[in-house]
Amino acid sequence: MTRWMASNLRLLLLAALLVEVSSDVSIDGAGVEEWAAAFGSELYELSLKYSGAEFIRQEYERRDDVHVERVNGIKVVQEMATKMENMLENKVLAVKKLRDKVEEAHEMYDYNPDIQFEYFNSNLVNTNTTGRNDRDLHLRKTFDLTPNEHFNDIPVNIINSTVQVAANVYNFGTEVLNGIAETEVLNEVFQENYERDPTLTWQYFGHNTGFFRNYPGIEWEPDSRGLDLYDCRKRGWYISSATSPKDVVILVDTSGSMTGSRHEVAKHTVNTIMSTLGDDDFFNVISFGDTTSFIRSCFNGTLVQANADNKNLIKQGLKQMPKPQKIADFELALVEAFELLESFQKKVRKFNNTGLGANCNQAIMLITDGAHETYEEVFDKYNEDRHVRVFTYLIGADIKDDPNVKWMSCNNKGYYTRIGAFADVEENASKYIHVLSRPMVIEQDHITVWTNVYMDTLVNEGLQLMTTVSQPVFNKKESNREQGILLGVAGVDVPVKELLKLTPAYKLGVNGYPFAITNNGYILYHPDLRPRDENGELKPNYNSVDLAEVELSDIDEQEYERTSLELVQNKLRTAMVDRETGYMNMTVRMHSKDMKRLHFRLNHYYYTDLAGTPFSLGIVLSDRAAGDSQLIGLETFTVPSGNGSEGAVGDLCLLKEGLENLFNDTEAAVLANWIYCNLNNTEGMTMTRPQALEKYLRLAMENSGYLSAKCDPELINHVIFDAKVTQPIVSYWEGIYEAPSRTDGVILSFVGTMGGLTRIFPNPYATQKSKFAEEFPNTIEEEYYQRAAETSTQKFIYSVPLQGQEDGYTADGSEYLVTASAPVLVTKDGKRSIAAAIGLQMLSDFLKDMFLETTTMHRQDCNSVAFDCELTCYNESVGCYLLDEHGYIVMSKEQQEIGMHFASLTEYARVFDRMLDTGVYVEIKQIDYQAMCQETVMHISAASHLLDPLISISTFLMGFTKQVILLLSQVGLYYSWEVSYAEGTVVTEEVISTPCDKEMTYYSANSDRLPQTSFIQKQCEDCKKSYSMDAVPHSNLILLIVDKDCTCDILRPKHLEPVKVEYNSSRWCQRLRTQVHRRRPEPCHSQHPLENSTDCGRGSWLCPSLPWILLMLLVKSILTYVSSRT
Repeated sequence: MTRWMASNLRLLLLAALLVEVSSDVSIDGAGVEEWAAAFGSELYELSLKYSGAEFIRQEYERRDDVHVERVNGIKVVQEMATKMENMLENKVLAVKKLRDKVEEAHEMYDYNPDIQFEYFNSNLVNTNTTGRNDRDLHLRKTFDLTPNEHFNDIPVNIINSTVQVAANVYNFGTEVLNGIAETEVLNEVFQENYERDPTLTWQYFGHNTGFFRNYPGIEWEPDSRGLDLYDCRKRGWYISSATSPKDVVILVDTSGSMTGSRHEVAKHTVNTIMSTLGDDDFFNVISFGDTTSFIRSCFNGTLVQANADNKNLIKQGLKQMPKPQKIADFELALVEAFELLESFQKKVRKFNNTGLGANCNQAIMLITDGAHETYEEVFDKYNEDRHVRVFTYLIGADIKDDPNVKWMSCNNKGYYTRIGAFADVEENASKYIHVLSRPMVIEQDHITVWTNVYMDTLVNEGLQLMTTVSQPVFNKKESNREQGILLGVAGVDVPVKELLKLTPAYKLGVNGYPFAITNNGYILYHPDLRPRDENGELKPNYNSVDLAEVELSDIDEQEYERTSLELVQNKLRTAMVDRETGYMNMTVRMHSKDMKRLHFRLNHYYYTDLAGTPFSLGIVLSDRAAGDSQLIGLETFTVPSGNGSEGAVGDLCLLKEGLENLFNDTEAAVLANWIYCNLNNTEGMTMTRPQALEKYLRLAMENSGYLSAKCDPELINHVIFDAKVTQPIVSYWEGIYEAPSRTDGVILSFVGTMGGLTRIFPNPYATQKSKFAEEFPNTIEEEYYQRAAETSTQKFIYSVPLQGQEDGYTADGSEYLVTASAPVLVTKDGKRSIAAAIGLQMLSDFLKDMFLETTTMHRQDCNSVAFDCELTCYNESVGCYLLDEHGYIVMSKEQQEIGMHFASLTEYARVFDRMLDTGVYVEIKQIDYQAMCQETVMHISAASHLLDPLISISTFLMGFTKQVILLLSQVGLYYSWEVSYAEGTVVTEEVISTPCDKEMTYYSANSDRLPQTSFIQKQCEDCKKSYSMDAVPHSNLILLIVDKDCTCDILRPKHLEPVKVEYNSSRWCQRLRTQVHRRRPEPCHSQHPLENSTDCGRGSWLCPSLPWILLMLLVKSILTYVSSRT
């Protein structure tokens, strides 16, 4: 009779006989210790046997062609940086070619006012006509598209580019058609760039009229709402290339005349202006009526960085802005703005080394529906040299041009524009950009700009993290030089995944990783950057996550402010922002990918700058399991000394053997999805990376051992050597599984190597199958390998899929699999390195039966069926658990509890609380700075004027009346009249997701406090709830036996879900106002003596007739009287 049959028979008999037991179970601590020792020994022997851990370790150590080398981190990071710099320089070269071609074409192009020109419109190609009056008929062309893996399988046309025209721009506008016609020459350059550098992805040119030429050509897809809101002129890459950094104060008129739709349009204008500001800009928003008020009181008296968090806070403040009232005091508002800029500039000079402020352009943006005068005295006092540009926005469809508002812009090197309604905002709010670009254009300085990381939204399919390199494109006609006309911006996208290809995992070892940051200290890429929330939506601040928010040192965060310079992570951050090359150690808290576990690691940080960019590159080598050392074996390929351009040369005998070991059994030998050889676009569409490796190794055999320069000889040497060393274990596994004493509960054995090779041997007699090869192909990047490397001792780490995880079940999904893994640590000449992780998978029921039987076999007073045993795990009054080092349940008699955290079980909440009190488990709090919270916000807005025609008419007449007042003030007939417009308001609630900090709770076992036997009596009903626990030797498991029958007062289980951190207002405000160290971009273009600022906006002033003035005054008086009586 097999062990499995015997154990199930016992369960059946026990259930049938319903053996009664005492309600007050006495748990013998000594017996539990005995069980833990016996079970640990048996489990370890089984794991050693079926994994072959000792066999494979000896295979590595017995070889004379193996040695261990200490990794030179500085050398590694500098080599990676050099490769990145070369790759990025190629992208800059591509942009320069686009820029030069457009400028050359514009100089030679003759403007055609009567132009008719057909082009491939990305919104209209391959679409059907809408009818006889289809004005876009000639743009609905057939356009060939083919899916291309290099572009995430998006259908593209690599022969032609397509043109997308912003929604508020006419497809056949004369300026647009001339621009499209003159940039047709870019198709040739696009193709040349792509042929020269096959790693290029999207190339494009954005024109100042609002069209966007993109290569390769695509069909443009609307967003999830069916809308196309893309306007290249509003994108960060365009704005950053067009302007230098700026300090901006936005003034919003909230006087009584800014009622109804004007108030809403003004808020929308502020939001649109804010959307054009980037991380290198600083700003604030002030509302004014008869007094001034900062939109966010926390930001009083300063400017803040225009990052996503601060802009989002201002947006929320705008939604709660009080309704308009009183008379606007322009002088007070302008003085406030000038003095704010002046005081902030003094602070910038004082703390110049911290990167505070833009320290370049300064601007005031005034949003109003009219001014009584020009306030020339204020401008003469504060802006005599016109170093502060003033941009004015006149709000209101019923308002004519205001010469006072226009004067403010035209006499202060700014721009004046009118915004009548919501539809006008997008086009007009950003007109200031081309004014700020004038000094740079006149100087003819083609600055190279790299953007912060962002999610590609060019198309809705295949979204990925990107950075863009771009350069401004100038009108170089000498006759236009003083006007400083920016034609547009040329750009090239660089997917983050292309950068990561240059930082291969095998060079960094297990638990090592690369990361990069910007001049602002924000993450360009990092394994803990989480741009999407739990619903898959992009977080609003995903591209302004700070390095100090993901590299968290092991320091109690309550002792320090997050921005404290005492924190080690801020020292690392400062060094990288300052573009230093160096090395640093830091003990950090690292959570797992699923945020379920927390690990403590000593990390070695190596960093350097990326020349020609604002970025700095860093790498981490882990200290655990000698992760900063590498095992080097016999090399199949050697690189010729001196000029290595010829490629590596291989030993044909070793190469032939390597091909056999790797590819004779492709099901049992799985290769990681790493880049062994770089593939061109055609190859990438027809073969996998492992298939490409086989192809190029066979080509090397045919070519006298010469390996293609497209391949990575170091990685290939690793994997060929690993294949050679691990080949014998296949025979070992065959013998184990064919032995008469085999165990069918173990269904698979595996070994994963540093070189990316995984050998798998399924139990041929097992009735269940595993999907291990499919779920865990990338060896050192998988959790089984990383957790095994966390221990430096010869023991196994046992894990099950936690609740909510999809991997780690049998192939049919019917049962949990227990995965056991251990590090293969090899010592040579006193140096040690991890060569592989080896292990097995077993059925969870098999592990349970194995443990239950252990509790019977080691009780002297038990018979063979355990009917007379009060204390065994067959007893229904006893709870039996195997917990892992973080408190998760690996084994339970109740299958539904597997993968849960023990702290979440209500009936044992007091037991876990006692474990915490006695130190068996330690509670650890960790702040997640990338969290999202649900919040309810109040919106205060004008009542719908569509619901009341009288209010709508009243608003129009009141607006016209104000124009009369302004006219009278100019001729001295208006003195003082306080206007207060009555207006209905609507208060609405909205539930939104906003960035926040959340406190995560983790638990870590302290084996020094084991064994432990105790009981709980105080909160229990006339009984003692006893329990006993001990560490299971050679594992990460803790055995727990607990009384189930004794009932205690309910104690709410530990809250394992993240909890929002509620900061007190002063601490939160101080955190928001604290400017962390940053480095300003260079150069700065704010003024130029040749600038011609006469083009400052257009408009006409219509003076109403006297009868109209009198009529409007009469109507206004009647409406005011009626309003006061109702």
